[in-house]
Amino acid sequence: MKVKNANVSSKKTKQLIKDNFIELLFEKKDIKKVKVTELVKRANIDRTTFYSHYDNIYSLAQEFEDEFIDLIDLEIEKINDYEDLFLFFDKMKDIVKNNEDKYRMVGVSDFYFNFYNSANYKIKELVYKVVSNQNPSIDKDELNFRVNVLVDGVFTQVIKYLTDKNYKYDLDFIVENIKKII
Repeated sequence: MKVKNANVSSKKTKQLIKDNFIELLFEKKDIKKVKVTELVKRANIDRTTFYSHYDNIYSLAQEFEDEFIDLIDLEIEKINDYEDLFLFFDKMKDIVKNNEDKYRMVGVSDFYFNFYNSANYKIKELVYKVVSNQNPSIDKDELNFRVNVLVDGVFTQVIKYLTDKNYKYDLDFIVENIKKII
């Protein structure tokens, strides 16, 4: 049975596991190459401790992804217009900035694909909702196309920022330009 009501010690252990998982993922670049044995050794815990929190490496990865999606979901209900949407973009930017190393490591691994798809889908829904509410006469197919191009492009720019040390645009620039485009 997995730990449900985590105390402080359990939360610290889970964070230790996640931090070491992200480091291994960064090194290996492939989630299939991240093994529990190596993870527990690096985190200086035993296998039983790992398995008291997670079923396997994929359930750990899923929890990491779910935490980010939960952050998006917390904000989505509050968003009704462009001003709310722009505040949302600023919050997401701050979350990525405050956890930049973690998201940079995810961005260079194969785990990025699932993570990207989940977040991308949520944000597309959100942008579509706001723009269609603010512009009810807009053609729905055209709006869908525009939202897809915009959000896919934004994610591409964020990933470039996270993975290319020589990329000349930072998150502030990216987010400010999203606001201009919308």
